[in-house]
Amino acid sequence: MAFEELRALWLVLRREYVHRVKSLSFLASTVAAPMLFLALAATPALFATPRMIYPEHIVVVCSAPEAARQIADTFHHWELGHYRAEIVVAATPQERDKLTAMVRESRIEGFLWLAKEAIASGHVVYTSRSGLDTFGRESLHT
Repeated sequence: MAFEELRALWLVLRREYVHRVKSLSFLASTVAAPMLFLALAATPALFATPRMIYPEHIVVVCSAPEAARQIADTFHHWELGHYRAEIVVAATPQERDKLTAMVRESRIEGFLWLAKEAIASGHVVYTSRSGLDTFGRESLHT
């Protein structure tokens, strides 16, 4: 008698399982759930690192061309962001005003001002709309 009851239970469980698995809602949730979890996991990563996807245009103003090339290469290979650095050798007040206007108009992200006085004193000025985060300031400082 116990064997027949277990067999009947097995038949009922099997029928319910097959009925559930063959339903459209089960198939849809089987496909949709992993895609939803993947989207939820990938979305914050995309918003956290826009600099890695879209390069930001900065200008390096330096009276020493070789030093400017080294700094531009450093920005280009920086792990904290993806930058497209342009080098300007003329460190004049007119050039500074022009670059400040370009930053205000969002045509460039910012500019690094390394005039002769800045090189001699070791005081570098970076001008941008958003500024640098803590990691950027530390990396630029070193």
